[in-house]
Amino acid sequence: APTLVVSDENAAKQVSHVENLRMLKRKKHELGDILLVDQKHAVSMTYYRNNILHLTALPALVACCFPQGAMHDRPAVRNMIACIYPFFRREFFLQWRVENIDKEVDSLLDWLSGQKLLDFDEQSGNFLHAAENAGSPQLQLLANVISPTLELYYLMIVMLRDSREKKISRDDIEKKSFLVAQRVAMIHELNSPDFSDKHLIANFLTQLEKNRCIRLRDDDGIECSGDFSLVEKNLSLLLSPQARSAILQTAKTQS
Repeated sequence: APTLVVSDENAAKQVSHVENLRMLKRKKHELGDILLVDQKHAVSMTYYRNNILHLTALPALVACCFPQGAMHDRPAVRNMIACIYPFFRREFFLQWRVENIDKEVDSLLDWLSGQKLLDFDEQSGNFLHAAENAGSPQLQLLANVISPTLELYYLMIVMLRDSREKKISRDDIEKKSFLVAQRVAMIHELNSPDFSDKHLIANFLTQLEKNRCIRLRDDDGIECSGDFSLVEKNLSLLLSPQARSAILQTAKTQS
């Protein structure tokens, strides 16, 4: 849409309104109250989130390029985003065409730098997310918007890679991905609805086939192309080492 309507209420009033709807739980603490979404309302809250997620999906994806200590120049960020963006465009109904995404990435890098969420080293031409940067927490919060989706994608990539020598149907892939995603969420206490979203799993698998990253043969075999390896590589770069390790460990025990 060409226009965007922003609430006139401040953050405190908006939080209070959601509490009144009983969609948030508040835990009292001397150092400051903690707000939580309980499992009962997690799926319901997903619908509210998805109504506006397209507004922050691409900025959040760019933010994910900069886990703590990472630094990249413009071409590197463009390449990472260009590889993953087709999956995001389908899932979140994003307006930018794949062939025009480099321009949007450049604009977002400049904006994040202007907001002091990224540093820019003129000598090397690298953008970086440094520990001493006052905007680091805000950049991480932005990245967290989309991190669960990336983690689910990476989990499916790992499972597909490890299933290449086995006979497994599409339905079995979707079912196993769903169960392992739930297990990852339970073990690591991740209260994200993305890990229980069968629609998200099916869409990603469809897009992998459409982009010729994989081919599911009639004999229930899986063929992975060079583009599949590229998606795996770039997804791993967009995740924190902790998330990547947790996914690899859990997927390995279920293979």
